[in-house]
Amino acid sequence: MLKFDRCILPFLSTLVVAGWASFGVGFALEAVAAEGEKTYKNYCIACHDSGIGQAPRLGVSLDWAERTKRGRLALYNAALQGIASTAMGAKGGFSQLSDEQVKQVVDFMLEKIDFIEPPSATLLQSQGSALPSFVVQNLPVKVVVPFESDALLLKKVSERLTQQLTPQGTIEWLDGEALLRPLNIRITVNHQVVILSGAVAKSEWISQAPVVALSVLGVIRVDDRLISTGMLDFD
Repeated sequence: MLKFDRCILPFLSTLVVAGWASFGVGFALEAVAAEGEKTYKNYCIACHDSGIGQAPRLGVSLDWAERTKRGRLALYNAALQGIASTAMGAKGGFSQLSDEQVKQVVDFMLEKIDFIEPPSATLLQSQGSALPSFVVQNLPVKVVVPFESDALLLKKVSERLTQQLTPQGTIEWLDGEALLRPLNIRITVNHQVVILSGAVAKSEWISQAPVVALSVLGVIRVDDRLISTGMLDFD
């Protein structure tokens, strides 16, 4: 089984990251920021505009200097779980907010200070947490992997693989997964990690499919379990 992620495939930076910069990142982040701003104004503005209780103020980089050293995922965790001995409760005290809404607020606030993930930040999934795991290490450009639901990523990855590898192909939607015909590639997504499996007729699809899947904004890793149908032939 091969694993492709954004830190172990530096040679894909031109193909994938440049592609994001040209057509994907701006649009996706604008959408996230718009939702985050809406939630911020409805729930968070009282503390984070004024700085009451030492809350980091919106757009004031100095207030965020120490906090941002821990990376985006640490800030997600702080917002979701709260910070002991401070006025910041879990989800700011608004338990009705979804995890995704809270993360969108964090993304909106970080955008206002032009946040860049620390190059050495290693972000790992916490045991028992629904947060995605990913690694960011010394890439030559700023890499942003916004939160996407697994269901939406399944749709996007399936459609892009079909479009780029077999434009006349079809997608069979199953329970929590997709089956691409005639590629014979089965796709599942778990915490933004795409899993590709199946026996394919063309050997080039084994190398091409993970690259295409990784180019979808929001995918943080691809586990490639594809094999060639020739491997199933026995004398």
